[in-house]
Amino acid sequence: MPFSPYSSSSRNDINKNGTNNERVLPNGGIAPLSTVPGKLSPADGYFDPTQWAWNSATSKTVYYTCPTSVNQGLWCDVPIGRNSMTGPGFKNVDFNLTKKFKVTERTALSFQANFFNLFNHPNFKLPDGNRTSPTFGKSVDAYDPRITQLAVRLDF
Repeated sequence: MPFSPYSSSSRNDINKNGTNNERVLPNGGIAPLSTVPGKLSPADGYFDPTQWAWNSATSKTVYYTCPTSVNQGLWCDVPIGRNSMTGPGFKNVDFNLTKKFKVTERTALSFQANFFNLFNHPNFKLPDGNRTSPTFGKSVDAYDPRITQLAVRLDF
């Protein structure tokens, strides 16, 4: 799923709409860390937070300033599109197994086994996109693991 990294700092209302949720600009590569050796899990960090509005020399957040050529520099939008990042992939296999047994001519007993996320693949939710958060760039939550459901049904 796509998402947009943003900053909730009160200093980051560059379009002057009264909300502090403006997108932040990358100052480097925006490739997911899963392509970097040693960073295989979105829980370790889905993307490098130092590549987003961060000055590594001063260890401070860099806020975008509007150019004077746009609305006299009073307000503008950040020159990066909405949903510029794509979250971790989602892999899911559901499986159902049903067996029906005839008890009499009009009565049957059915057994069902349902498996959701059969291979128990970890599916991480979107990473924290708030630049001011300590977990920025990390997927701190995951979707449900494998769920197994067994059922017996009597049809008469």
